[in-house]
Amino acid sequence: MAGVYGDIDSRADFFQLLDECIQLHGRILSSSPQSFALQSIGNQLAAMRRITDQGRTPTDDERTRFNMGLIAARELEPADTDEMSKLLKQLPMLESYIEDWPTDEVAANATDDDWWESDT
Repeated sequence: MAGVYGDIDSRADFFQLLDECIQLHGRILSSSPQSFALQSIGNQLAAMRRITDQGRTPTDDERTRFNMGLIAARELEPADTDEMSKLLKQLPMLESYIEDWPTDEVAANATDDDWWESDT
């Protein structure tokens, strides 16, 4: 585990987790298609995919536009299903990673202490 990036130790891990979250989200959304929170999360996952497609590096401005972890924490109930619990755990990892967009080396060696020290 890589601290603030959770299970993400590389770009490959990021893309794998992003794909998994997109699939999870699709299954969850099918049972609650009117959920504004789920719609917003889906839009943000799609945007995340779009701005990183084919190895593209997202701009600083693009990387700061995500708030799906906050929306999920405020609006969704983790106990609804195992899939929902899993999605709620994974969204903040994706958001933290894309916000920093670290190299594989930095991601693999990141710790919570590094993150807290960088904010001071």
